[in-house]
Amino acid sequence: MLVASVYRFTDLGEDLANELGGASDAGVTVSQLVDRIDKQEETIENLENEVDKLQQRYNALADYVEDLD
Repeated sequence: MLVASVYRFTDLGEDLANELGGASDAGVTVSQLVDRIDKQEETIENLENEVDKLQQRYNALADYVEDLD
């Protein structure tokens, strides 16, 4: 039973590493994965901010066009 759990944990770690950086990163450490996740979170936050800015610009333009009518 313990061996099966270890295999499942190993498979999970490998799957996570593959998703984060590709199969070539099989020797990546947990702290490196955490760093990558942190960077990805920062990138996502930056993209969300950009989307918010674009939404504000779109809304301003839509209001302007509505005022023209």
